[in-house]
Amino acid sequence: MTPQGVRATRAPRSRADVLMPFGHKEGGKQLKVFARLGAVGLELGISTVIGLVAGRWVDEELGSEPTAAVIGLLLGVAAGFRSLFRTARNAMKELAQHDGAGDNGAPTDPEDNPKHGHG
Repeated sequence: MTPQGVRATRAPRSRADVLMPFGHKEGGKQLKVFARLGAVGLELGISTVIGLVAGRWVDEELGSEPTAAVIGLLLGVAAGFRSLFRTARNAMKELAQHDGAGDNGAPTDPEDNPKHGHG
């Protein structure tokens, strides 16, 4: 018996229930999204450092300090942001497909379908 006003909840049956509380399929998608976002931040930082280190190495070889280091840094940052924007664009496409399609792939809102819109 539970006290009045307190709902009984079931305990997670397995580790998967704890890791994916929204169901295995939906929880797996969320974990993929979080992993992708974490990878983008890491990629941005690593590409920036690689560009800077490569630029400093070129500066040491050519004696052109700090020109190549600045160019390498800018190229690294540009590469990192390119990856960030590409990942964001792909995530937006996935969200649009997930939010705008029913089980059969058709739009769920009649106003989204040009054949059945109010026009």
